Amino acid sequence: MNTHSNDALEPTPQDYGFPASPTLRNLQCWDHQEAFLKAYGELGTILHAARAVGIHRTTVNLWLSSDLYSFKKGWS
Repeated sequence: MNTHSNDALEPTPQDYGFPASPTLRNLQCWDHQEAFLKAYGELGTILHAARAVGIHRTTVNLWLSSDLYSFKKGWS
């Protein structure tokens, strides 16, 4: 039986600059980013997606400008 797959491996959070030993704050930020991106895909506006996940819309601008955890990759 062949246990090797030709499929590319899924990227890990560490591939996006996420710490290997994250703090609670790191985990919360990562979770908010993931939730925001999902909501943005469904709702289509920064304002509505930010409200849906309980963050301020300026937080999204901060993530984009600092590219925290390669947020821009998920954005595009």
